[in-house]
Amino acid sequence: MVYTIDLKSIAERHVGSNPTGGTKTKKFMSKEIPEWKKQLLEKEPQEEHPSLDTEALAPYKEKIKILERDLAALDNFLNLHFDAKTKPQKYDFVEVYKNINVLAPPQIDPTATALSDDILERILVYMANRLRYPPLVMEEILNELGDKEDDKPLKQVFEYVKTLYLGMVENKKKVLWQLTEHVGIKKSAAIFEEQDLIKERAYPDFLDYLDQNLKPEDKKWLGKGSPEAVETARSVFNDWYENNKNKFFLGHEKIRGEIVNIAGKLDDKTAYKIIEKHLFTNPREIFELFESQAELSPLKRAFKIN
Repeated sequence: MVYTIDLKSIAERHVGSNPTGGTKTKKFMSKEIPEWKKQLLEKEPQEEHPSLDTEALAPYKEKIKILERDLAALDNFLNLHFDAKTKPQKYDFVEVYKNINVLAPPQIDPTATALSDDILERILVYMANRLRYPPLVMEEILNELGDKEDDKPLKQVFEYVKTLYLGMVENKKKVLWQLTEHVGIKKSAAIFEEQDLIKERAYPDFLDYLDQNLKPEDKKWLGKGSPEAVETARSVFNDWYENNKNKFFLGHEKIRGEIVNIAGKLDDKTAYKIIEKHLFTNPREIFELFESQAELSPLKRAFKIN
């Protein structure tokens, strides 16, 4: 079982003990070695005693090394700052951000820039968004496995990469938790809430896109409103939105003003619930979604995402 952070219980303890709304760093990190780290120690490839097939590992070795370095950077940050008597400073978050390769291109995405002009808030947005995206090397290995279903050595490489990613997800959430306290609980929640509101406002544009691009039979299928059609449309919308979202983040002053208004209306308990929703990522659900993408639904086959 993968260890996860129960932000809800943390929020209840915090709100119950500190009704004035101030924030303090809480000790919620288990001292027990998490399952992902146990698996990593068992399967970690070493030059002297490799536990993975060298031939299967070879095409992905350098990319996997990057993931290993990223996980080490997160581990080092947590070892230095988690449960420390003093909070991490602004520079500490910038430093860990700069040293995680998968967060480098682009270093600050346009969405984060639109939401805030503060470096810590931008890092918060980008790292939280990146929780949902497995490393590209996983997709490469999956594509290869599609042609080599019985390739056990390659499957072991994939399982090792999954273990690395599980560790990264867990550690990013711990870093993000500290970052939300540094930014402010209500401000962090308002930033997340504004992202959701902007996305929902984009849905009518997506429906117009479908109306212009779908074949008549697909429009009819979608128009019936069956649970499968609605779920498929929403799934396709997520992909479409990621490719088109920049145009919905124009007008920075307006967006930042909305964030201030949202923050002013939040109480602590509601703010924690919003943060929990965004950070309580279940990596196993990510894997299930990621691995099932090859089985495209009728709607996804009907058109390409632009």
